[in-house]
Amino acid sequence: MRKKSALLLIVVSVIIVSLVLGFFITVKESRVIKIKGNFFNVLAELNSPEDWRNWQGLLKQDYTKDPSLYEVNGDSSSPGFYIKTSDHSFYVQKLSAVSFDVKEVTNEDTLFYNISVLSTVLPTYTNLVTTTRVNLFDYLLFNHSDSNAFSTANYLKSFIENPSAYYGYSFTIEKTIDTVVVVKETIVAKRNWQQELSSLYKSLYSFIDRNHLKIMQPKIVSFKPISIDSFRIRAGIPVNKVAPEIDNIRCLKMPKANILVGEYQGRYDKRTSLSTAMEKYIRDHSLDEIALPYEKFLNDSIPETDTSIVTIKMYYPVLN
Repeated sequence: MRKKSALLLIVVSVIIVSLVLGFFITVKESRVIKIKGNFFNVLAELNSPEDWRNWQGLLKQDYTKDPSLYEVNGDSSSPGFYIKTSDHSFYVQKLSAVSFDVKEVTNEDTLFYNISVLSTVLPTYTNLVTTTRVNLFDYLLFNHSDSNAFSTANYLKSFIENPSAYYGYSFTIEKTIDTVVVVKETIVAKRNWQQELSSLYKSLYSFIDRNHLKIMQPKIVSFKPISIDSFRIRAGIPVNKVAPEIDNIRCLKMPKANILVGEYQGRYDKRTSLSTAMEKYIRDHSLDEIALPYEKFLNDSIPETDTSIVTIKMYYPVLN
């Protein structure tokens, strides 16, 4: 009986000692998150302390609440930087070009973790590896996939994979809608583009009437720079069928292709923010442009001045 009691005591002691040691012994735990995004874009977001407020959920929340309490020390060229708000602090140390140690301090807890950026076989995907240390007891008994130590990587994934958040606009890829377009083009000084564009559309409407064509979609236009102060304007109106060319007006058959589409509302001279974002999206996603981009005036009226408020869609024919 005594032997059994002694054995039981030993077993209980071993269990207690193991549990105690389990709280003090730490092990590394890693999580890999695959981001549908360009490797260099992901790396750039981690490198720039000013960008963290755009995607790190806690910092974004604090910055929205009170921008005046958002403090940054360091920049993308520094070996490390810190970001402080009223409720959170992030200390980021760059261990290498692709590896970052992070100390995250909140009112409740202090977390230490490493984030590394790894490219994958597919050029449009990037692996983000987060490594932290947890005690052995927790590691064996609990799932830490939702741990705050892994939330920074999840926030970045959500940001990069959301075009509206990352590029500032929502994009769609659609099939060709405008199969036949009546077009006329001219080279014009930039200061006179409104008058020339209006004149081009008058000619197109006259052509459509003479040939009994049916208008299928709102007016479209494309601009191609020729010099510092001039560009080529191509005005177009989608119609239902082809008609013979006359007076430099012709019918173009649009290629069957995928079209990257973005929508813009605001001052006409500020629409380049959309085209810049779409061109970056094309590069980031390894798409090939197969024709000149063009704009479509959704209210079917052309702007009278550069500052006119417009609603347009921008189209980039692409091959993917």
